[in-house]
Order: sequence, then structure tokens, then C-alpha cells
Amino acid sequence: MSKLKKYLAVAKISLQNNLAYKTNFIFSSLFYTFIIFVFLQLWRTIYGGGEGIISGFTLGQMIWYCIITEMIVISGSNIFGELNTDIKNGNIAYLLNKPYHYLSYQFSNSMGLVSVKLLINAVAGMLMGVVYVGPLAGFHFSHLPFIILSVVMGIVINFFLQGLIGLTAFWLEENSAFYWIYQKLMMMLGVFLPIDFFPQWLQAITRFLPFSFITYGPARLVVDFSYEQWVQTFMGQTLYLSVVILLSFTVYAKGVKKLNVNGG
Repeated sequence: MSKLKKYLAVAKISLQNNLAYKTNFIFSSLFYTFIIFVFLQLWRTIYGGGEGIISGFTLGQMIWYCIITEMIVISGSNIFGELNTDIKNGNIAYLLNKPYHYLSYQFSNSMGLVSVKLLINAVAGMLMGVVYVGPLAGFHFSHLPFIILSVVMGIVINFFLQGLIGLTAFWLEENSAFYWIYQKLMMMLGVFLPIDFFPQWLQAITRFLPFSFITYGPARLVVDFSYEQWVQTFMGQTLYLSVVILLSFTVYAKGVKKLNVNGG
């Protein structure tokens, strides 16, 4: 319990520090709204400005889908950059002696940052959605706790997957290519397009990939909520979260054992 309080204190301090720089997040949110505006124009053109349905999505649902997927991605922290830098410049050798677990500290510190970004982006996204395409038909506020949990779990899965790529710096001098590939897969398999738009063979594969549970699952719940869909998404997120956390701490432990800082 004392360890939990320690990391909660780290998250609280991070939250307070980030709240002091709200202007930075507002500018970041403006970039987020610009992206959504671009998506809005793109999908209006694709739908011909009409009320048609493409792969089960109306224009309004498609815009809300993009609002949620982009919010999840943009509200995350740059944990890959943090881990990559600390390992490559040898700074991690000094952090190992601190009275906390390095990965747990990074997670707690990042969640303070993510909390502020998520709140600001959520407000901006909801305003844009309501103004440009209106509220979603069939949406009930009773669904909100389930959706929020799903969004947060998607962000945490993304955090640890990026962290895993960053931890490869223990063995690789250059791992940026892996992160680049990860980002592009994330964008293509769930952010720009719902899985429903893919050919059946690709849908069958993509639905079991982690990207489906980071962005697609939470966004699908927003535009077309069902408790059955939420249970499926939650179970998949729980499984992936358990796996990536276990892998992250295992890879970190092995990396620390092999740590050899030259000149550090």
C-alpha cells in the first residue's frame, strides 16, 4: 500500500505541474482540432455531403469515430522518447538508485500528463462534434463510465507497447524504425479508418491486433454502444494489458542486467 501511495503521489505532482502550463496544452489541443477539421472536410467529400451509410457508418458517426481515435492517440505521452533517451545517454544508470521502480515511476508521471491532455482534448473534441455534426443518436450518458474506462485502457495499452519499443534501446543502437512502423500501423489499422471498412480477410486479422483495442474498440463504443460489444472490448483490453505489462517489466529487468553504460 505504501508503494501505491508513492506512485499516486508522483502522478499527483505530475498533474499539478502540468496544470501550471495549461497554455501548452491549449495549443496542442488546437492542433488536435485542426486534424479533426481536416477529417471533417475529407469525410464530407467522401459521403458527398449526404446522409448515406458506408460500411455501417453515417457521416456523423464517422466524424465522432475520428474524434475519439485521434483523442486517444494525441492524448498519450511520449514514453518511447523518454525511455530511448534515458537508456541511450546512460541516464538510467543513475535513476536505478532512486527509491522507486523506474517503469512504475514513468507510468505514474505520464498519467499525470495524460490526464490533463485527455481532459482538454475531450472538451475540444465534444464541442467540435456537437457543432459540426450534432450529438450522436442513441447515445446515453449511462454509457459514459464504460466508454471512459475503455478509452483509458486503450491509452495505457498504447503506453506500454511504446515503452516496449523504447526498451529495445538496451540492445539496439537505433530503434526508431520500429517506432515509426508502430505509429504507421496504428494510424492505418484503426485511427484513420474503422476496421469495418477493410476487406473481410483483413478484418479477421486486424480485430485481434492490439490496435483494435487501443483505438477502434473505444471509438466503436461511442458511435454504436452495446453492452455485448463493451464486454468483448474490455476482455480483449484486459488480456492485452496484462501481456504488455508483464512483457514490459520482464524486458526491463533483462535490460538492466545487461546494462553497460560507456562513459556514464
